[in-house]
Amino acid sequence: MTSYISSLKVHGDIKPDNVLMTNQGRPQLGDFGSASSTLSTTLNFTQTHSFGFTVRFAAPEIMGGENPFTKESDVYALGMTIFNVMTGQLPFADKSEVLVIVEVLSARRQPLQPNFGHVLQKDEAKSKMWELLKRCFAYEPGDRPKATQVKNGLMEVEMINSA
Repeated sequence: MTSYISSLKVHGDIKPDNVLMTNQGRPQLGDFGSASSTLSTTLNFTQTHSFGFTVRFAAPEIMGGENPFTKESDVYALGMTIFNVMTGQLPFADKSEVLVIVEVLSARRQPLQPNFGHVLQKDEAKSKMWELLKRCFAYEPGDRPKATQVKNGLMEVEMINSA
């Protein structure tokens, strides 16, 4: 997935429902209804969500209608997807979609730090994972890591956890 985000493409709807696993256990992105090339800005794709995006995984700039989907908004959504997969919980699970939008845009709210206990055993791995996710959740797109940095961070967490 990080390879796709690093390419010249923007997916626009990264979320767990759009991650498919290969027979080799590798994640692949599906549902390219929102995808576009960063080389072309003339294509328009129809969104099927009531808000035009998947609220719990959408970056603040998408929620605010300020920007089109970008690699940076895909990294935000990737972070939320990792949060969901690692915890088994939806981001902001205790809030309505409207409240999520209000809190993210007005209070720059991020999900609360989870325990990661069922996936990560070592405290250092849990801490590194949370630091990586917080960077993915950065309010300003330019403050988010690149997809390759996310991949490297995940590999570091895995290495720490398995040592």
